[in-house]
Amino acid sequence: MMSATSWSATDRSEEGLVVAVATVDYKHKRVLAGPDILSRGFVYMRESQDLINAAQKHVYHVLKTEMAKSDKPKDSEIRKAIIENLQDFLYSRTERRPMILPMLVEKK
Repeated sequence: MMSATSWSATDRSEEGLVVAVATVDYKHKRVLAGPDILSRGFVYMRESQDLINAAQKHVYHVLKTEMAKSDKPKDSEIRKAIIENLQDFLYSRTERRPMILPMLVEKK
């Protein structure tokens, strides 16, 4: 059995991929679209709609919380927060650790 610290990106990708997509306006600290959640090899979307909806709400909350922390939110910090929070959330619901890929489109 692997320890939690010995997990690599390859190991997680064997448990699937979850993509969180959102359009954000950092200047006004708003989420303009999304977040949308896409799953590849993690859960079957049609059978897991409640989980996907809850994950969307969770990511939205993370985005709003992280953007509120600073006058100039940093994209890298927000991405890191999404990865960490969504991994914990999904593990608590499924006991699986998919790779998390946040895709944030910034409105300029």
